[in-house]
Amino acid sequence: LLGLSLVFAGIALLLPVRERAAVPAAAPPWAMPLAAAPLGYLAGLVGIGGGIILAPLLHLARWDGARRIAATASVFILVNSLAGLAGKAVALGGLDVWAHVPLFVAVLAGGQIGSRLGARRWPPVAVKRVTAAVVLAAAVNLLVQR
Repeated sequence: LLGLSLVFAGIALLLPVRERAAVPAAAPPWAMPLAAAPLGYLAGLVGIGGGIILAPLLHLARWDGARRIAATASVFILVNSLAGLAGKAVALGGLDVWAHVPLFVAVLAGGQIGSRLGARRWPPVAVKRVTAAVVLAAAVNLLVQR
């Protein structure tokens, strides 16, 4: 169910939408928590981060521009990932930080490259397409695993 939902969200992100200034938001602000709560529960239930659902939801609701949505989802994903690492460390009775240094360096480098490209180099439509590609990749991963 989640994989198919992400496929539809990724496809919807690829569809052209008029800019926010010309078109009112698709969803009223009070509806976002009503949509986000069950999606967050479903994401936690199946063991993926909610950020992969948050970005398409914000795009489809026309919450803001692609760059601001990507930045918001990135902060959410960072906090979610740190909480997941802390939980894993507690469950394992500690975490061998030195064994994970290459992963931390790769994540930091990828985050810096992505944020600089998204903020300074790529037009908003490219940011939206990259978000769609990430959502579709997560959907394919979920559908192949299950």
